Amino acid sequence: MKITTTLTGYEVSAILDCMDTKITALNNVLESEDFDSDLLDSCKLEIEKCKNLILKLSLKAPLTPH
Repeated sequence: MKITTTLTGYEVSAILDCMDTKITALNNVLESEDFDSDLLDSCKLEIEKCKNLILKLSLKAPLTPH
């Protein structure tokens, strides 16, 4: 699914902050020793999706608030 929308720099910054927080949380899960291989794969995939979104948003929108 592809959605096209217009975001302000502030909105993009907020999304980027959320993605950074999500990556940090997922990395914390990976650093714990209480997970199975499916969870490990799921976390790695989710981190990659977050990083890709961050890259797309960073390239397509200004990062300073308007």
